[in-house]
Amino acid sequence: MTFSLSESWHRLISHPRPRLQHRVLLWLLWLLSVAYLLVLKAYRGVYRLRLIRPEKLRPFVVGIGNLTLGGTGKTTLTGLLARRMIEKGARVGILLRGHGGKFTRSARLVSTPSNLLLGAGEAGDEAFLLAQEVPGAPVAVGKDRRRSARLIESSYPTDMLLLDDSFQYWRVEKDLEIVLWDASQPPRLHRLFPRGILREPLSQLRRADWIWLTRTDQSGDMVYVFEEVF
Repeated sequence: MTFSLSESWHRLISHPRPRLQHRVLLWLLWLLSVAYLLVLKAYRGVYRLRLIRPEKLRPFVVGIGNLTLGGTGKTTLTGLLARRMIEKGARVGILLRGHGGKFTRSARLVSTPSNLLLGAGEAGDEAFLLAQEVPGAPVAVGKDRRRSARLIESSYPTDMLLLDDSFQYWRVEKDLEIVLWDASQPPRLHRLFPRGILREPLSQLRRADWIWLTRTDQSGDMVYVFEEVF
């Protein structure tokens, strides 16, 4: 049986009782996580000092993201919120980076409110899925969500924009920040990458307006989860 690098890394940081040689590797990962934290603080400092100012978009902007690596159900929640708001009469647009697609660097429309324009290979699986599951909402992909937003607004003015996987995206000012938290992850993984699975320190959950717990049926210690998250 062979394992990919990501699988081997996850097995290493997940092991409850690592051997001595594994502890050395974990210590090296901890050193890298310290370096990662310094870079992250410097990047955040640029925005905190207003050297780069987030752009205020005309529609109401909802950011949906997480604090950890891996899937927590962001795309599922994005689709759910989009459908509910459309049912209430709102004009909704959806913005994604487009992981796995061909247009992560340039802004492209995946769908209009009535037509599907790109396939999964071009748009990326998540964007294609949302375009299929949320008819009535234009979907756009691209690294620069500001350009993607302008692309949608130029032809399909919206009341609300949903930004999928955007908790670490600071170039757009968000009116509501939703963070998903996977309750099934054991506490030993709650360390900063690459020593753990955190994209940012746990303290940054305070930036969230709403925290949405997922996989609660798989959590063995809900008391711990609530204490740590809230």
